[in-house]
Amino acid sequence: PYSKTPNLDRMAKQGTMFTQFYVAVSVSAPSRSALMTGQMPNKAGKPSNEAPRLNPALPNVNNLLKPVGYATGHFGKWHLAKGFALPVNYPKDDVERNEYKIDDWLLFTGPGPTVAKSVTDRALSFIDKNKNTPFHMFVWYLWPHLGVNPSPEQVSVYDDVLDPADPKKQVDISKFSPIIQAKYKQIKQLNPAYDLTLK
Repeated sequence: PYSKTPNLDRMAKQGTMFTQFYVAVSVSAPSRSALMTGQMPNKAGKPSNEAPRLNPALPNVNNLLKPVGYATGHFGKWHLAKGFALPVNYPKDDVERNEYKIDDWLLFTGPGPTVAKSVTDRALSFIDKNKNTPFHMFVWYLWPHLGVNPSPEQVSVYDDVLDPADPKKQVDISKFSPIIQAKYKQIKQLNPAYDLTLK
């Protein structure tokens, strides 16, 4: 109830808003493998976060689009190696990037105040570079994960929502879904100093 999404709101008003969404699995790496390959994670060999590296020889969106002239990019979380590791050679050489048919990438494994900005800046640069040709890119932010470490600038957007001294500007946890309430409590346990003040 406190999220501010002006650009998404504008896109919903100007375009088509889809109100249902299905995902192959609710776990990170298998879900990403499904997006990359179009296959169920078990079939793609990535049924869990700790499963072996996704086989780059499998049909995937990049090796289908690249031969027909698309530029390809991947910015943000990777999580297609084993566990949360980055590719073994990243960023020293282009072995993994070439195996997955990716022209440009910037990868991260964990959150931080500069990660979202870096990912966004690199993705926008990729769009500018390829705006006159077909392109495909994945932009996989870390926001759905714990714990989030926003910059003061990112938090300041919510100054009108939160003021511990003002009873009208305090987070009311009852407005969240039960799942988000549990995540919220988990965040507070992980970082008690980051207090959003519960009603």
